[in-house]
Amino acid sequence: MEIYEIANQAIFDEPVKYKGIKIYPITIQYYQIVKAASDVFSINIAGDTDIELIGLPYMEYLMKKALKNPDFVHMWDIFNSVLQLSFREQIHSFKYEDNFLKLVVAVPTEKYNEETMCVYREKLKIYNELTKDSYHELLNKIQIQYVRTELDNLANEMFVFHTFNDDDFSEIKKIICYLNDIDDTVIENPRWEEELKKASKIMSQINSKNNPPELEDLINAVAYSMHKLPNEIKHMTVRRLNRYLEMEINKENYRICRQAELSGTEFKKPLTHWLTAYKPKKRYAEQIDSSGGIHDVLNNEKE
Repeated sequence: MEIYEIANQAIFDEPVKYKGIKIYPITIQYYQIVKAASDVFSINIAGDTDIELIGLPYMEYLMKKALKNPDFVHMWDIFNSVLQLSFREQIHSFKYEDNFLKLVVAVPTEKYNEETMCVYREKLKIYNELTKDSYHELLNKIQIQYVRTELDNLANEMFVFHTFNDDDFSEIKKIICYLNDIDDTVIENPRWEEELKKASKIMSQINSKNNPPELEDLINAVAYSMHKLPNEIKHMTVRRLNRYLEMEINKENYRICRQAELSGTEFKKPLTHWLTAYKPKKRYAEQIDSSGGIHDVLNNEKE
């Protein structure tokens, strides 16, 4: 999927449609999860030296590393949280098919309702009890088949299932990162990555002494600028909040510099209005300028 197609939907905070599913931008209620997601989506899986993990596709790598390494479980949890927040009413899971781990997204149909879902959960509970170990599986073989058929029928009635391989997931990942300003840049040089982590840690320590604004302060600032209460903007997307903050900072910087200029302060470069970058221009506005350039050349030719 091309970036411009994603960008067109992102402008209005609308979900992006991809092969039968919808991928939604995440709201500021889950801001911290989104910020933590950059560490997960930018993992250099090619740099792992564990023989059992080398060469694995992205999804399978995350799952197997979490199973092997308890310290990595939180990364797997963040990964799943971001997926669920991006899919909203759709339910995701994973399954092996043709020896490869696939992502499965269940999209609710018109027949989906809470009553049927409660029946499904109850039958699933029975199924789990019947299959809790190999002894019970052998003892309840016929009943298990019957319950399994009921579960499949209910699931197919309530959902349409879409299965995605790792190539598809690369596209889904690209969409999620774009919609939520998640940095998925992979640093392939381990030494350089280590240096960046050290620098980041030092900067965090410096910033912590300068009392940087908390998330609550950032939300308050945006809400105040919009003349709203914080709870009135809780459904704002992370991407939108980031852009409002950047716009407010540029606006405030311009205001302060403009006041200084009017008071007699001289700047090396002339001030540009904070909205200059957003000013609509005609196709040849920069080439056809009344102060010179092509405009003068054409006038001279007329003479």
